[in-house]
Amino acid sequence: MTIVVLAIMTVALVVSRSTAMLSLRDTPIAATNIWYLDGDDWLASRADGELSILATVPGDIITDLQRAAVISDPFLDTNFLNTSAWSDSDWNFSRSVPGVLIGNANTPVLVLDGVKGSATVFWNDVALGTVSNQFLRYIFPIPTSTVGVSNTLLVSFNRSIDNGGRFMACTGGWDWAPMLPTRDMHNTPTFSTGIWKSVYLADIAPVTLVHVSSLTLYPGPYASARLVDGTVSFILQTTVFMRFTMPTNGSIELVGNWSTGARMSVPFSSPAGQNQATINMSATPPLLWWPVGAGRQTRYRLDISFVTDAGIAVNTSRLIGFRTLALARVVSSYSLVFTQWCC
Repeated sequence: MTIVVLAIMTVALVVSRSTAMLSLRDTPIAATNIWYLDGDDWLASRADGELSILATVPGDIITDLQRAAVISDPFLDTNFLNTSAWSDSDWNFSRSVPGVLIGNANTPVLVLDGVKGSATVFWNDVALGTVSNQFLRYIFPIPTSTVGVSNTLLVSFNRSIDNGGRFMACTGGWDWAPMLPTRDMHNTPTFSTGIWKSVYLADIAPVTLVHVSSLTLYPGPYASARLVDGTVSFILQTTVFMRFTMPTNGSIELVGNWSTGARMSVPFSSPAGQNQATINMSATPPLLWWPVGAGRQTRYRLDISFVTDAGIAVNTSRLIGFRTLALARVVSSYSLVFTQWCC
């Protein structure tokens, strides 16, 4: 079974070959262990066998080709019209994975935070599933019977797999992206392919926090003037998306640092499989997040945990800004209507 969730961009502390990648990583799923496969030790090969080059993940085939001196700068002159190097054939991205990374994992999964283009994902020649949406995170269980001493991960791009148009909007050519003449099966302009976000392995037993979504809700009267920091309350509505490998009893715990008493624990039991819970938590009274020029951009840390009755805990966190938006219409002495925004 493949799990697909929306990918949210934020900062995560991880181990990487390049520290520059850290700030670009999505917050990973909350699992028992995580092993990143990012770096410059990937191999990109044309499906027709005509060319193989070193590749970097996260990255893009055009960047890899330029780094390997196969193509010139696509932003220079009319170089963007010379697309044969990457458009005449599909591409395969592969790398070796030492079995020691997940040899002791109870329930190993492969996570791809973002893939640009449609592809089939293989682990040691075993198809794990397909990816077809650039903006989604994909999670594939890895059968433990397929894990060896040395393993091969392969992302095989295939333009015949319909992606439903789910790729970046600049494909048609914007001021910061070259316009390319390549087309998909629907004759829609397409960009290049690549693994543009992180790839990692994780051990998710017995539970993982797949995704967390938090909304700040202002329960007060409709604002007709600017709110004042530290004088209004909010409701923080947090939805936690989880996956259980076995029936599990435990509790979901939320802790915020906007006040010493910002803590909530909710008992939760689930069968094996996917589940979710939505929790409303009062926040009284936080400092507000203001647009630049209107005030400080105050943010608070929200820690989210699931703790099993056996004492196993998985944790993640989010940065929260409390704000609301209201449209106030003011009539002047000249009977003209002025509009102002109140946060």
